[in-house]
Amino acid sequence: MNSEFSDRAVVVEIGVHTRIGIYVPSSDDYRFFALGSAPSSLEAPDFDLTIGYKAAIADAVANAGCYAFRTITADDGFPVSVVTGEALSRGPTAFLMGNLVARDLEALASNVALSGFEEVGRATTSVRDFRERVDGPAAIDVIASHKPDLIIVSLTDDSEGDGIEYLADLLVEGLAGRESHYIPRILLLYGGVVPPAAVDRVKMVFPTQVHSISGGTPNQPMDLQVPTTALEEEAKHLHQDIFDGRVIPEALSTSPHMSRAVGLGAATDQLAKSQGLDVTVIACDHSDVTVVVAHGGTTKLAQFAAGDSDNRPFYVGFHTPIDRVARWIPDGLLPQAMHSYVVNQTSHPTAIPSTTSELMLSHAVWTVGARGALTHPDDGRRLIKDGSVDLAVLTGEVTKYIGRPIQAALLMINSLETWGITQLALDSASALAMSGCLLETGIPVAIESSLIHLGSCVAVRGQANVGETAVAVEVHPEGFPAIEREVGAGSMDVIQWEAGVDAEIRIWPSAKFDAGLGYGRPIRVRSKLVSGSVGLVIDARGRPLEWPEDTDERKARIEQWYRSLNAYAPA
Repeated sequence: MNSEFSDRAVVVEIGVHTRIGIYVPSSDDYRFFALGSAPSSLEAPDFDLTIGYKAAIADAVANAGCYAFRTITADDGFPVSVVTGEALSRGPTAFLMGNLVARDLEALASNVALSGFEEVGRATTSVRDFRERVDGPAAIDVIASHKPDLIIVSLTDDSEGDGIEYLADLLVEGLAGRESHYIPRILLLYGGVVPPAAVDRVKMVFPTQVHSISGGTPNQPMDLQVPTTALEEEAKHLHQDIFDGRVIPEALSTSPHMSRAVGLGAATDQLAKSQGLDVTVIACDHSDVTVVVAHGGTTKLAQFAAGDSDNRPFYVGFHTPIDRVARWIPDGLLPQAMHSYVVNQTSHPTAIPSTTSELMLSHAVWTVGARGALTHPDDGRRLIKDGSVDLAVLTGEVTKYIGRPIQAALLMINSLETWGITQLALDSASALAMSGCLLETGIPVAIESSLIHLGSCVAVRGQANVGETAVAVEVHPEGFPAIEREVGAGSMDVIQWEAGVDAEIRIWPSAKFDAGLGYGRPIRVRSKLVSGSVGLVIDARGRPLEWPEDTDERKARIEQWYRSLNAYAPA
């Protein structure tokens, strides 16, 4: 190895920790090689990122060793390819207005997130009459409160021009008339001929870009090519001075910056294309949970985020309802315990759980956050409609909170409610977003180079009385005796076999359950599976997941799940 520094690609991620990812070239691309990490010194009391940056460099050099570095010290630094991380900037913010049908609105909102924007609100209607259906003054109040960097207006079927006239009145008279000196950028996506008088009124007050769009009717989906390009350009214009009042090493302040959400989206999309699979990535971080779904050639991103109006990061537990968190903890959850833990995590974001109970609580919080990101807040629709996922990957700060590999597998299964056969992987270095950022800068990266294969999950949907046989599974490892297991309804189990040994899998669901081909229909998995560090998890709890109303029964059920998988050490 011992190549010159220019042969390497280096990504710096600034969050709760300052992290440095080192990538080295292989024949056709770059592969993740080593990680350095240290607590960030960007905020109080230091306000000097140099301290944490040098410590992260020293850690990276120690982890990589002389195999990669000959003479470098912590004072030297690296040529940095790209800088990412939510502590530097949560990205520009956006507010959505318009009269798009639900299908196009969600597609546009996903592209807004994938372009690096954080959505702070919306005033939309699927009914074509924008003026009559949207409470304009209330929307202006929300915009004035959150001060988004960009206001995105999408109007279709506005042939009479009423919608654009109403918008001009709201922005020019309602927003510009306030004594706040707040001047957002306006992105107008308009279906049809744009009325020049109304647009000129807006342009006289706000920096405005206007783009014509096609489609956007109930029978014709909106063409997203123009909106996507426009959003990417707006993101470049809106890049702000994120280092104000802080000391930043020159290598970082002069390097390209990219939203972590953009990196996650690019990495997920590339992983899906290279593997030929439908992929879902769950990124659990200190103040938010991001879920990226690549399915059928399209990539969607959703977030469950915590923060105040100034985007100051709070621990994600501030926004997870206590009753939902308590579902995943055998002993229930006292409000005082939840409050104490959440406050402590916000005050000390690098603190690691010190007890099994705290570890369960942290996993429960992230599970609820992920399920929240996957569920539409208005109508409860799920981002993954049937729970069918070929490959699920866990990444983010949560990787520091994984005591046993099975805990990562369980968190993904509980969050996604997977159905059928799903491969499970852990990005233990939390390098996926870094890899995606490199891809976006034009550097080819082997995305899978940071992933650890955990195993697979067989999950059945349906319902039956607890204990009634739900599914039988046979594992035939090459060169070893077959392993047979029957699992009752409402239960979980796991089958493990020799590492690195391929195995043939056969599944027999009972008549009340479906493992992927229909109720009661057996499956012989075409591709042989490898055990991984977890093995084959059998989830016979049914879909959708249901919890007993009786407290003692619920406690016993959850204890059985965790005990059968050996997920946690005894409390």
